[in-house]
Amino acid sequence: MNQSISSKEPWLAVNLSYFFPGIGQIYSGNISRGWILIICSCLFWGLGVYLIFNPKSNPIIGIAFLLAYNLLSIWNLFDAHKCARKANNSQFE
Repeated sequence: MNQSISSKEPWLAVNLSYFFPGIGQIYSGNISRGWILIICSCLFWGLGVYLIFNPKSNPIIGIAFLLAYNLLSIWNLFDAHKCARKANNSQFE
């Protein structure tokens, strides 16, 4: 009996997500969740930077977007680990 064992390494998923949010989820097989995180993190970061440096806008709102980006990035690390563990067979653990 030759069974293929799914081998998604949870800490590799965390490291991938550390460098760019959402990549660890894509590595784990959750492609839609990964793309949602990529889009949200790009929007939060882009809006935050734009609102901080735009002289016609309120920089406090930009700081709020960057804070949301940081919180999303931290949550993303835990979620990448969880997604990779969930993708594994019980034999891999």
